[in-house]
Amino acid sequence: GFAEGTYITAIAAGADFALALDSTGTVWAWGSNESRQLGLGDSAASVVRAPKAVTIPGGAQIAAIYAGDVSSYFISTAGTVYAAGTDERFMTTGVDSVTGESVKGYGNTPTALSLLAHTVEISDRYALKSGGTIWNLPQSAVSPDIRKASELGSSANGHPNNLAVAIAAHSERVDGEVTGSA
Repeated sequence: GFAEGTYITAIAAGADFALALDSTGTVWAWGSNESRQLGLGDSAASVVRAPKAVTIPGGAQIAAIYAGDVSSYFISTAGTVYAAGTDERFMTTGVDSVTGESVKGYGNTPTALSLLAHTVEISDRYALKSGGTIWNLPQSAVSPDIRKASELGSSANGHPNNLAVAIAAHSERVDGEVTGSA
């Protein structure tokens, strides 16, 4: 449970799960874990009925949390993005160049997405970096497909891309730096 004097600073909700960030930087997760989106290391689909603490690699301090439909994102105070989940609609299976193993999505524990360093906000399949640029999220934890979102005005099917506009609208510039809104 929560230590005395600890309070919740942020909540993020996915399709069937929720995340909470407390004042110590601990992430709590509960709800459906069908796509391993809670980041608890469970290999089988399950439902977590009470909040459980998520272990972040290296004990990184988390500053922000975001939830996709079936994926979770944790941004550290250093701007590193950690992600968990295996079945978001844009995810694919990649092959780990070191182990040769197939990796679907981001996996069942928080995995650092090192190519997204200096991220301040995430929405749907986009990441807003501190320099003000918007990038597509990778399709798997091992994919080298990080690329700048080049067509902010329209999506691939020609419809307005409100997601990219929305992510930029949720952040603000303070003294020339982009910061996430609280």
